[in-house]
Formats: sequence, C-alpha cells, structure tokens
Amino acid sequence: MKKSLWVIWILLGLMLIPLQVFGSETGYLGIFAETGSFKTAGMPELSPEEQAQMAAIPGMAKMLGAPELNFKVRLWSPGNAPEGATANLAIPRDLMLGPSLNLQIERPERAEVAGKISPDKIKFKIYRYWGSSPVVRPGQPQVINWDGLTPEQKALVEQQNRKSASEISRPDFTQAYWPNSPANGKVSLQARAAGSYQLTTSYTGNVSFEVPQEIKFLPPVELTSPRLSTQPSLEQPLELAWKIIPEVLGYNVTVMGIKGRDTLIIWSCTENLSSQATFMDYLAMDEIKKLVEDKSLVAPQDCKATVPAGIFQECDSVQLIINGYGPAFASEGKPLPRFQTKTTLMAILGGKLLKDMNQMEAPQR
Repeated sequence: MKKSLWVIWILLGLMLIPLQVFGSETGYLGIFAETGSFKTAGMPELSPEEQAQMAAIPGMAKMLGAPELNFKVRLWSPGNAPEGATANLAIPRDLMLGPSLNLQIERPERAEVAGKISPDKIKFKIYRYWGSSPVVRPGQPQVINWDGLTPEQKALVEQQNRKSASEISRPDFTQAYWPNSPANGKVSLQARAAGSYQLTTSYTGNVSFEVPQEIKFLPPVELTSPRLSTQPSLEQPLELAWKIIPEVLGYNVTVMGIKGRDTLIIWSCTENLSSQATFMDYLAMDEIKKLVEDKSLVAPQDCKATVPAGIFQECDSVQLIINGYGPAFASEGKPLPRFQTKTTLMAILGGKLLKDMNQMEAPQR
C-alpha cells in the first residue's frame, strides 16, 4: 500500500502543483516561514490548564494541536557546485536560531533512492471534485486513471521516483538547504522573522537584504466548523469554517481521502479547475490576488466552504488541509531573494481507520 500511495503523491505533484519559476542563469534564494497545526477529530477538548500540563510532555503539544513555527531556507543555483563549496545565511537575532545557518549542499548528481518503484506495476485512480457545494455538481468527478496517462507523463513519474525526496529540485541545479541534521526547523513561538539577512557563498554569489517589520509568522488557522471534539459525518455536506486572519491574502482548502490500495479522492475549494489550484505550497502576492479573483482560492474575508455530501464516506482516511497565504517580500540581487509566509492547518477528519482506532482505544466496560 505504501508504494502505491508514494507513486500517487508523485503523480499529484507533477500534475497538480504549479511549476516553480527558476531563472536559467541566476540563483534563487527562498526563505519560508510557516505556522502549522495538526488536529485529529475525536480528541477530547481540554481546559487551558490541562493543555498547559499536557504540552509540557515532549511531543504532546503537537498531538494536542498546539501551533508550531517552522523556518526553512532553500538556495537553488544553476550547475554543479564545486567540491568544498560553502553557503551560510546570517539571520536576525529575533529568530532565536543563533547568528547564522550553515546550508547543506546537494548537487545534481545525488544518489538515487535505493529500491526504486516501477510505476508500470501500479494501477490506481484519482477522483477530483471541486467547488463549494452541498451536492456533487454535474460533470464531476474528473477521473485520472494511470492507464490513461501518456508515455511522457509516465516517464515523468519514473524520473521523479528516481530522485531523492527533496521538496523542490531540478536535475541541473545545485540546492543548498536548512534545516539539516540535527536541526528540525522549529522556532520559538516568540520568534520574529523581520530583520537583516546576509547570504554568503563560495560558488553562487552573495546578497544582503532587510525583511520589513510587517513580514511575520502568521497566526494559526482556527477551525470553527466542524468541531473536532467528535468525528464529523461524512455522509452529509461538510460545512467548513474558520476564523478570519487579517494578515492572510487568500486560502486554499483541500480534502483528501484514501480508499483501499489504489484510489485517491480529492476535493478542492477552487471554482476553476483549469487553474490547477488543488495543491499549492508557497505563492507570490500577485499570484494570490489573481487566484482569489478567479475563485481558485477562498477570499480572505470569506473563511468558509462546503464539501459535497458522501464523496468521502467510504474512505479509509480523510484529511483536511487549509493553507492561508500571507505577505511576501522580494528583493534584488544575485541570487534573487524571496521571503514567503504561510499558515497551515492539517486535520484528520475521519475514515474507517480512525474509527477502528478509536474503537480499539475505547475503555473496556
């Protein structure tokens, strides 16, 4: 099952995620500040005092849905960095990560993942639904069948499968990144992102820039519907709602369900399927505005959407993802710097696996 789902996710990445823009002759420095929280339906609601007590236990804060701040750096440069190359990013003191970050360099000729998967041996289908509606709209779902892909599309899956699990990569680019071992990218909830940054490398140039005070880690997404103290019904329309975050410019909302070994069901908030807005990582501010205008993203003042009834009721696992895109900062230089913000809620809503797990954990009477 794991191998089948691995290839499904690769295919989704190739077909549904908007392409990242890389310059062909210059480097690109991406700095990403994300607020994230993870919740599971059916977890008991705790008082603030109980939450504080439980959060003191290592690893328990995330299980309780407490927000986390994550910081990461990606530097892409054309060609292959020479042996002994170095890259270092000096950062503001208010980030509370020390004076600088040493970036780990990954060259284009990195080793393939051992034990590659052959997509030709895997059969699966993806069902796509879209638009806020209590019922399935005419013409839906769109069905993506592995057997229906062109040889070129299958070759892309095979090519991606042979690469390491870098978040974003290109075969002709060197990537330098942080966090790397032993760092995990998490920062204090009191950390601030604004301030002076200076990139120093031995192979792709240096650049300094100042991130303004209005660029900051965003507040967490707070879901108001459904209440996650119990598992919501997947047979009825799923009414989603969350609190307005003034800094957010637009929201992408996706629900995904896994059914058996070879089926993935996806619902997206987009009203415009041609925008390919099912999955998005970070977005530039002009992109966010356009996607809100063509109703590919939920407008920042709306904060609600409806998932059609019944499309996930037979799934083994159902997950909600809400991405709120915040202000970004871009500067001139070589490499080109870009600082982006995002807040993300991931919530396990239900499914057969979660139901079985809750039944196993229920106290014996």
